[in-house]
Formats: sequence, structure tokens, C-alpha cells
Amino acid sequence: MGFGSILGRRRIQRHRQRTLGISGDEALVPQCVQVAPLSHCGRWLFEWQKTDGKKQPYYISMKDSRPFGIAGLWERWDKGEEPVESCAILTTAANELMEPIHERMPVILSPKQFDLWLDPKCQDAKKLTELMQPYQAKDLLAYAISTRVNNPKNDTAACIDPMK
Repeated sequence: MGFGSILGRRRIQRHRQRTLGISGDEALVPQCVQVAPLSHCGRWLFEWQKTDGKKQPYYISMKDSRPFGIAGLWERWDKGEEPVESCAILTTAANELMEPIHERMPVILSPKQFDLWLDPKCQDAKKLTELMQPYQAKDLLAYAISTRVNNPKNDTAACIDPMK
């Protein structure tokens, strides 16, 4: 499975298309693409701030360390000999906490929102669009961490220690 969305690829526009509302916008989805909601669940995420040509990593979590979900889409494109599977994380505008770090942020879901997001029968664009709002900044914590996190060989808890 690849990472990144099939939906954005121009070559699929030759196929018969239907419209799927995503984050208040419309994305064209060909009939040969199956789309399903997915959620990655965790307790933190990383974001990088660009400053002076460098990227400073930030650790972002809930202030109370509770788990949260990140909204995404899973796709399967049945064209050719082997189907192509991919996934994409949905983003929204940054909230006040994230804005100095990056202009957008992942769509963060609380555990109470998981069932609605993952319900394949829910086709209510208004209900789903309400989930696409920036998460409340007052519930989030963000701090700069070492660039050690950029290297997968550095697999230690020290990677998320606040910078001094």
C-alpha cells in the first residue's frame, strides 16, 4: 500500500466520475476507486516548522495525554492487473497553537467522534464536514524537540524530550 492519495492524480480523470464531499471541498472520484474512511489512533504527532531554511520538529499531544485519532481515507483503485491501494491523512487549517508551526494540521478526532467518522453508512456531508474543523487549541500541547527525531535509527524516548 502506498502513502498519498490516488484522488489527486490527473490520469484518473479519464474515467467516469462521481463527486465525494471532502472537508467542505469537492474531489472527483472515478467509479473504479473505492474510498473508505480510516483513522490512525495515537497519543502524539510530529509537525515541522520551517525557519531560516531549516525544519524544526515539534511534538504535539493532548494536554492530558489521552489518545486521539487522525482522519484519513483509504483507497483502492481497481485498474490493470493489480489493484493499487493508498491512504492519505486529511488536513485542515491550523488552529492558534499550530499556526506558528505550520499553516495546516491533521484533522484530529476525539474518541467520541471515531464511530461517526468510521461509519461507512454515514453520507451526511454536514455531519462529516463538522469533523473537519481545527481541533481546539486549548486541549493541545506543542513544544520543540531535537532533530534526532528525523532519523529512524534514533528510536528512543529522548527524541521527544523538550529542547532546552
